[in-house]
Amino acid sequence: MYLDDALSDPSYWLEGAEAHRLLRVLRLGPGAALCLFNGRGRTLPVSISTADKRRVLLEARGRPVDDPPPPCRITLFQSLIKGPRMDWLVEKCVELGASRLAPVLTTRTVSRVDAAGNGAHKRARWAKIAMEAARQCGTAWLPEIDAPATLDTVLNEWTPMEAPLLVGSLMPETTPLPEALPPRPPRHIGVLIGPEGDFAPAELAAACRAGARPVSFGPRILRAETAALFALSVLSAHWRH
Repeated sequence: MYLDDALSDPSYWLEGAEAHRLLRVLRLGPGAALCLFNGRGRTLPVSISTADKRRVLLEARGRPVDDPPPPCRITLFQSLIKGPRMDWLVEKCVELGASRLAPVLTTRTVSRVDAAGNGAHKRARWAKIAMEAARQCGTAWLPEIDAPATLDTVLNEWTPMEAPLLVGSLMPETTPLPEALPPRPPRHIGVLIGPEGDFAPAELAAACRAGARPVSFGPRILRAETAALFALSVLSAHWRH
């Protein structure tokens, strides 16, 4: 169960939705064992001590455990995908160990962020999906999730000298992704995935000028979320992430 806390106290009261989930959805009672995680690598074994209709008291059953961070921090710069496909991708980012998901707005992006501020709403939704995915797959780490930003903003903020940036490309004779990876993992790497229909030529040129290296994801044209899944899988397998 996720709890935004240092997880160093001997007991915790849960109220509201989390208490409801334990008591009414999972139907747990006093003595039931579970594990708290804070999304920053720490877990704490606890058990239900007491419970009433509105709240639950959890007591620590041992010391907190700190999982080491991944050997390589992976940032996925994903052109914003429309509808539930983006929700699905957030879930897979958690399962495959992405450290950060940064949605990108491009010329050919179909999904849009309006002036009313639905970018914040989308970000909150994705954070909730990430939390549920972490709970499901058993990871102690949650990815950072950015609000959607323009491609220019992303490229201006990235420093290729500090961390390599790869960009998926449909150009012929582009180096396959596995061959572009060094044998030892860098501390941080970024992967930039375009929208359906790929980046506009000017956008790909801008990425290359900013230091991004074009890479190929194989001979077939992949959907945007499939390309992201492929890239994360290759990176995870290559460095046993």
